Amino acid sequence: MAVSTLLVCDDAAKTEQLQALITSEPELKFTGATTSENAAKQVLESSPSVIWVELSPDPAKALTLLGELKEKYPTLQYLVSYDRLQPDLVKSAMQLGVIEYIDPDSAKRLLPDACARITQKLNAAVLGSSSTRQPVLTAPSGGGPPVAVDDNYVPGAAAPARQVSGVRGELSQLEGGPDALPPWLLPSVILSLIAAVVYLYFTGHH
Repeated sequence: MAVSTLLVCDDAAKTEQLQALITSEPELKFTGATTSENAAKQVLESSPSVIWVELSPDPAKALTLLGELKEKYPTLQYLVSYDRLQPDLVKSAMQLGVIEYIDPDSAKRLLPDACARITQKLNAAVLGSSSTRQPVLTAPSGGGPPVAVDDNYVPGAAAPARQVSGVRGELSQLEGGPDALPPWLLPSVILSLIAAVVYLYFTGHH
């Protein structure tokens, strides 16, 4: 399935060129173009998976926008383009977390590989979110407030040490195991101590 891509460009001529480039790539689906001024609003309306930011005519302004979008929408993937390969722009863009820096001379060579990495990252994000599930609230059969149940529980899996300790302590008290004190033990000890004190008292005075 092609990945929905929103183009952010303030140059009309560049917009047409980049739209054609995006459309020619089977892994990308062009969902619209917008200016930097309306970028944030358009992201909400079109819900893209990829944001393609053209750095011209003002690279500094475009990089600032890229940083703002990245902070606001960290789960989206980002591409940037510029009419020439400029090391300082490449470095700045990569530091902001873009997948690829595209220039006209390298577009056809770099874009397929960039699309493959985008797809890999998006799939990883989907798998990560599906494995993080919230506990399900279940009402006990005997009544009472709902309790949280781990929906990912696997029979036979090792329980956390704290949980095992708590369960073992409760069972010991119920079954009179090694962790429990018999109810008669404490009074017997006290009586034995009293008897010993009395015995010592009388034997000492005789």
